[in-house]
Amino acid sequence: MVENNYIEGTEAMEEKKLQTCIDLIRRGYPCFVDEAEKLAKEFPKYQDELNEAIRTGEEKALQQYIDWIEEGELWWTEGAEKLLKEFPEYESKLKDAIRTGKEKKLRRYIDWIKEGETMWIEKAKELVEEYHKYQDELNEAIRTGKEKELQQDIDLIRKGNLYFVDKAKKLAKKFPKYKSELKDAIRTGEEKELQRDISQIKKGDSRLIKRAKKLAKKFPKYKSELKDAIRICKEKKN
Repeated sequence: MVENNYIEGTEAMEEKKLQTCIDLIRRGYPCFVDEAEKLAKEFPKYQDELNEAIRTGEEKALQQYIDWIEEGELWWTEGAEKLLKEFPEYESKLKDAIRTGKEKKLRRYIDWIKEGETMWIEKAKELVEEYHKYQDELNEAIRTGKEKELQQDIDLIRKGNLYFVDKAKKLAKKFPKYKSELKDAIRTGEEKELQRDISQIKKGDSRLIKRAKKLAKKFPKYKSELKDAIRICKEKKN
C-alpha cells in the first residue's frame, strides 16, 4: 500500500513537472523542450499539447530575438534564422531588424572607439562597408580614440607599466606632440620599476637582478641600494 502510494505520488510529481515545462515552453523558453519530450513519453496524452506549446514558444522566441537584434544585439541572428525556417512570414521583419541592429551596433562602436576602446575598430570597419555615411565619422573617431589610447598608455607607463612602451611609441608617431611627454613618462616609469625590483630582490627574488642592474645604469643614485638588495638576496638563498 505504501509502495503504491509512493509510485502514485512520484507519477503525480512527474506529470506536474511536464505541465510546468509545457507552460514555460509556451512562454518562449525552449531550453525545457528536451526535458518535456522525455516526460511526454511517460504521459503521451500531453504530446499534442506539447507540440502546440513548442510551436507557440518558438514563435515567441523568434519575436524576442527580432526585438533584441533590432537593438543591436546581433549575436541572436543565428538563432533567429534557424527559427525562421518554421515561420517564414517573419523574414521581412528579421531583415529589417538586422539592418537596424547593425546600424545601432556601428553607432556604439564609434562611441566606444572615441573613448579609446580601439579594439572595436575592425568590427566598425566591417559594418561601415554597409553604412558608408558613417565613414567620415568613423575615421574621426579612430583618430580621437587612438589619441586617447596614447594618453592612457602614457599614464600607465608613468606608473611603472613599461609593457605599454612599444605600443605607445608607435602611436606617438601619429601624434608627435606627445613624444616629449612619452619620453618623460618612460623615465619616470623605469625609475618606479627599478624601485619595485629592488624591493623584490630584497625579498629574495634573484630573477630581477639582471633587469635592475640595467636600469640602475640610468639611475646611478640607486646603485648602492641595489648592491645591498643583491647582498640580502644572496644571504636569503644561503
